[in-house]
Amino acid sequence: MNTTSTEHVEATPLSTEHPGTIPPSMDFAIQDSPLMRWTRSGWLTFAPPPFEDPSKLIYSPSHREKLANFATQFRNGREAYEALQLPWRRGILFAGPAGQGKTAATRAIAHFLGPNAPHWTIPAHEILNASTWEYALSDCLDLSDHWPAPRVIILDDIDTVIGKMEPFEFFSILDHALARSEGSIWIATTRHADLLPKTQAIRPGRFEQVLRFDGPNIELREQLLRNLPLGIPDENSFRDLLELTEGLTFAHFEELRQICATLLLENREYEMVSTVRVFLQDQLITGDRNGKPSDLTLETRQRIDQVDARVLKAALELTDVLTGLMDKTLAEAFERSRETGESNAEE
Repeated sequence: MNTTSTEHVEATPLSTEHPGTIPPSMDFAIQDSPLMRWTRSGWLTFAPPPFEDPSKLIYSPSHREKLANFATQFRNGREAYEALQLPWRRGILFAGPAGQGKTAATRAIAHFLGPNAPHWTIPAHEILNASTWEYALSDCLDLSDHWPAPRVIILDDIDTVIGKMEPFEFFSILDHALARSEGSIWIATTRHADLLPKTQAIRPGRFEQVLRFDGPNIELREQLLRNLPLGIPDENSFRDLLELTEGLTFAHFEELRQICATLLLENREYEMVSTVRVFLQDQLITGDRNGKPSDLTLETRQRIDQVDARVLKAALELTDVLTGLMDKTLAEAFERSRETGESNAEE
């Protein structure tokens, strides 16, 4: 989430013609944070400019270049769109696993559009059906109209939203919203591009371009790891750590930077390598990489699914009994140890 600006932005209620005016009970949230807006479909997320410098994001140079070109061509191309009698809007799909920088890339687009470009997000969890989908789009456009173009509108986890209604309903409602969104870049994000009806989603007038967000390759992982202030004494030790980074996402490397920064601030540089190694090994075991569970987790789930529910319940109850006995035994042993210590002290 962008935190570079704490400037208060007044929430503008919808017109009285709409039943989506901000309820009085929700006004406290608007006053406390400029990042949320209440609408008929629930909450919309609003991020006011300015945004962080995309050059500080740990993408590959080619990704930063693609984002910059896409945004600047749109920003500077209004006259060209008008000359071609085309609506001044674009759509792009960001596809990739969790933690690969899709959300940060949406803010990078807003940054490249200029210092005043707003950034609206329609969260997938707020959409329950076709009606709330229509309300969300309509209310988002009503609110964004109070900001000058160009602007960015994010459709979060679009595959989840499509799954809550018939695809023809989703795209029919979306097309009506697109028709009244002059000066907007629409960015849809998905973790599961394979679930999208591609012939309906990827087409002129909707989402004309797809940008894939995958994990860093070995060369980029090596560069990101070398940029950390680890102070590794020899190349063999570095290579051992590098092997553990296979499958890491950009979010993992960002977390590593935060860990190193914390250790530096606390003057604990001597713990840097060991802490990073533990972090990498933990990620390898838990299977958090690319948003997927580890093989061990999948195997455990499969075994649970195959077990009769009554057997599983009995096993859990037995585990609870054993845990209680263990706690009681440890407590008694601790009490006897304390009494023995007191007795020895008296003697």
